Amino acid sequence: DFYIGVKILETEFDIKTLIIIVLIGAVGALSSRLYTYKNKFIELEQNFNDYKLETDNLLSGFNKDNQNEPYNDEHIDYQPEIVDGEYGSCGVALSETFLDMVVDWREDPVYNPEVNTAYLTFDDGPSDRTTEILDILDQYNIKATFFTIGTKNVENQELYKEIVDRGHTLGMHSYSHKYDGIYNSRDAFLADFYEIFSTIKDKTGSVPVLFRYPGGSNNRKMEEYGTEDSIKSEMEARGFIYYDWNVSGEDAVYKNISANDIAYNVLSGAKGKHRAVILLHDASSKYSTVEALPTIIEGLNEQGFVFDKLSPDLSPVQFNS
Repeated sequence: DFYIGVKILETEFDIKTLIIIVLIGAVGALSSRLYTYKNKFIELEQNFNDYKLETDNLLSGFNKDNQNEPYNDEHIDYQPEIVDGEYGSCGVALSETFLDMVVDWREDPVYNPEVNTAYLTFDDGPSDRTTEILDILDQYNIKATFFTIGTKNVENQELYKEIVDRGHTLGMHSYSHKYDGIYNSRDAFLADFYEIFSTIKDKTGSVPVLFRYPGGSNNRKMEEYGTEDSIKSEMEARGFIYYDWNVSGEDAVYKNISANDIAYNVLSGAKGKHRAVILLHDASSKYSTVEALPTIIEGLNEQGFVFDKLSPDLSPVQFNS
């Protein structure tokens, strides 16, 4: 290389010839580098194809091993097995479980109120706050709706009957209120709701018809587990009616929300609505909700609302309708 370099230096080149020599050298070096990269790309492509083939084989084996697994895939249409026999004019058990958890309701056509109506609803009780709320409702001569969960507290268990005795609607909100447990499968959901259904029947002598899904009917857990269609089909066939809401006090969204903020959220959310189904909570920690309730009631009265409780013959407010 040194000899060639010396000879090149000894040779007289014009500028064009020198440029050509430099370009030829550069092109040669670039071609060599591209050839190397091409070989590496071919090697990577081959490795990728090998990994893809291996993955496809693993997935094929997995699907084959699990083709008889119970329904838990949103891409698989749920086909319930209809049990022979009916239970009332509306209630029909689709699954072969909890056959006494069916209801016979509604002979009259579904209706909507003619006047602007507010429906106060309280989730997550009964608790000590429930008693305080019941007393306030009595002061204003208002009926409301309570979607209750299970409780081990003996005194709070008596509140199921007190809610009914005071003329309010008593509904179900699950027994455990544990999303991962109840939404994991249709049968898990039914087992949990059977507990609250049986509790209300035993404590009050009445049969609950209305219920509210924990987290609402569009909650992410049902979507995550792929159980929305199976659960909703089952509960509808059994004659139950679920209610969502179109106004929220946000008293379960913010831990330390003030009574003023809860009242503001309700009153601003209800403006312009013909029917206001209002979400509030009566769990033991909801002191601010109790404090906000008189302001909410008086403010809704000023907006021209009358109050009523939810019932089976009322057209339900649901997120997907």
